[in-house]
Amino acid sequence: HSLSLRRQEEGPIMRPSVISGYQGRMSSTTDWWGNWRNYMFGTMVRILDRLSPGVYRSQPVCSLIRPINRSKYPVLSLEEEAISVPLQILFLAIFDAVWLQILQTVAGHKWHPIKMSLFEGFRKNKTARVMAILAQSYTDSDIIFIQEAAASFVDTARTDLGDYMVLRPYVLDSIRNQNSFILVRRSRFLAGSRVDVTEQVIRLSGGRWTSPGDLCAMLIQGIDGTKFFLASFHGDT
Repeated sequence: HSLSLRRQEEGPIMRPSVISGYQGRMSSTTDWWGNWRNYMFGTMVRILDRLSPGVYRSQPVCSLIRPINRSKYPVLSLEEEAISVPLQILFLAIFDAVWLQILQTVAGHKWHPIKMSLFEGFRKNKTARVMAILAQSYTDSDIIFIQEAAASFVDTARTDLGDYMVLRPYVLDSIRNQNSFILVRRSRFLAGSRVDVTEQVIRLSGGRWTSPGDLCAMLIQGIDGTKFFLASFHGDT
């Protein structure tokens, strides 16, 4: 999906798909295909530079699709790795086209209002709802491990969850925008004691099985002097 993407001068944008929050009507496959191609190849988005906090750069949506590497998926052949980007774009287009055809065949024009009502219920104001859940349902937690969060989670959590320090790795994933973070209660830990050891842990593992943002590994000291090694990890292999 594309909920984490932002056009250069506008708000979030969505991939023209029945499974995204795209609000435009897709009354025919022909209309959808024109919008889909424009989204993928003609739309510029602002992406947070993962090496420069607070710095954004502009690039087309299609450039955000990364190669699938054999180092992470050894089952791939060299040929599959070499053409993995165009293959991903092709399969994504086929996936979206098939779902559109299914819904148009089964429900005609009735499916779109149903889709938008589901989007309103599950995705709209998602960040605010997540922050409310963390603030209200995890008040007894001194450490909270977060995975697959957008880079913007850091600034929002610092504002809305003032009782917690937000521990983030130096390198964030601004392409998939799926990052691991750690929240630690300020009253339990010494702020100046945190040390980011994410890259060291990745090197110890040989650099396999992880992509930028998958791992957040920290050393930190409790107010009683106890030393902690904390790690928040998400992987799909």
